[in-house]
Amino acid sequence: MKRILFIMLEIESASGICTRNVAERLVEHGYAVDILSYSTEIQFDLGCLYQIHPKFNIRMRKKFYSSKVISCIFSYLFKLQVGLTKFMWPWHSPLFTWKLYRKILSLDKINSYDCIIAVYSQLDPILATAWLKRRYANKKIISYFLDSLSAGPTPTFLSEKNKLKKGLWWEKTLLKGVDGVIYMKSSQNHHEKYSKDKEYYEKVTFLDIPMLKLSEENFSNKTQQYVSSKYNKSLKLTYVGSLPLNIRNPLYGLKVLAACESASRLEINFVGQMPQSNSFLIDCSKIVRVNWVGYVKHEAALQYIKEADVLLNFGNKVEGMVPSKIFEYISYGKPILSFVPDMWEPTIPYLDCYSAACTIVETENFSNNVLKAQRFLTHLPVCNFTKDDLNEKFFLNTPESFADYIDLQLRNVKV
Repeated sequence: MKRILFIMLEIESASGICTRNVAERLVEHGYAVDILSYSTEIQFDLGCLYQIHPKFNIRMRKKFYSSKVISCIFSYLFKLQVGLTKFMWPWHSPLFTWKLYRKILSLDKINSYDCIIAVYSQLDPILATAWLKRRYANKKIISYFLDSLSAGPTPTFLSEKNKLKKGLWWEKTLLKGVDGVIYMKSSQNHHEKYSKDKEYYEKVTFLDIPMLKLSEENFSNKTQQYVSSKYNKSLKLTYVGSLPLNIRNPLYGLKVLAACESASRLEINFVGQMPQSNSFLIDCSKIVRVNWVGYVKHEAALQYIKEADVLLNFGNKVEGMVPSKIFEYISYGKPILSFVPDMWEPTIPYLDCYSAACTIVETENFSNNVLKAQRFLTHLPVCNFTKDDLNEKFFLNTPESFADYIDLQLRNVKV
């Protein structure tokens, strides 16, 4: 049995959920799969979940998350560290990278992995596996970018031009020796423009966020459910996910919902890690009544999705950054009301292929947007696709597409 190691440090994040989805599918394909992550209470029953202590600031912010004062202190310390190391962006902790590299070496010595997959949510796994490849040239290494490096968000201390320059340099330096590079479909135009002449580009494959997991249970009796919801006294609108305000902001969407005729019967829930910004929460409370559920475990978040009448999306301000929640939403066949900053927003092509979605563009006329939202909430559409239809339309968003890629890689078939 061939053995695979995923290095996904933030196992509790959306990227971590994607990694676990793929690991589950690979086990069904007959592989043994392990994951190396930060310390966590999450259970991974399919293989070994190895753990490494997070960087000090991350550990302290998590430990004292409930204390705003202490949490803010460590947030400021982290910002100071980032500021002092901005010339190395996005690499901030050489000592941690070395510690991670030593951990990977020790695990590989024990388990002799056939393939090691480094998942980018921060640079350390990509960098550590690049070092490993230089030491063991025959070790199969794949770099997996669920979030883009050169096409991702621009930190406040860098200009867009400098971020792009640094990101492209890191990609060229670290990816030329690996055996495979996986980028997301949403960043394909970016990489075709900026990376096509790079040495590593012939090893690039474009997949997509593997969050679509369809089940018969999710699609049973959905027509009856949504037809009856039109006549309920209240409609339950639910957003699931984090809210980094520099990337996505719900204020415009809340203003539209507050202006709808049905505003008084809307129950709006926000589930996930919320911004620690009192002014933001005050601004929201002035617009419409919102239930801030806060962070919950993934299984509990899925329950909120199941119980919702409408699922809310607030689009990203980063052109190549698709929120993974969209495919989890689609997995449940429910109506999706999406507010996006402009027509280039990356979820639009996906939701255009989904029959139960309504996209509202913030740059369009506000009154027209209110009418559009009201019509949608009054006559909730039904997803008229079967499970097989959605699997075909969004195959690249299934864990199966990733498993197929790994099969080809381990059989040394050119992808």
